[in-house]
Amino acid sequence: MKLACVVHRFGADIAGGSEGHCRLIAEHLSARHDVTILTTCAKDHITWAFQNTDFIQSLNSKEKAVAYVNEHFPD
Repeated sequence: MKLACVVHRFGADIAGGSEGHCRLIAEHLSARHDVTILTTCAKDHITWAFQNTDFIQSLNSKEKAVAYVNEHFPD
């Protein structure tokens, strides 16, 4: 089954509550399903600046595409 997880920030170096929860869910689901993460390019939850350019990340030792939404938020 193809599944998508949507979260405002994503990455192994992002340690937020919902971000970490999404990563655990995605890793668990990726054992049996094709999981894609839909997220922003932001690492900083204050500025939401475009920072993340790592479009392929590993979930459970499987390479998975991470689709980033590059939306510019006004200052």
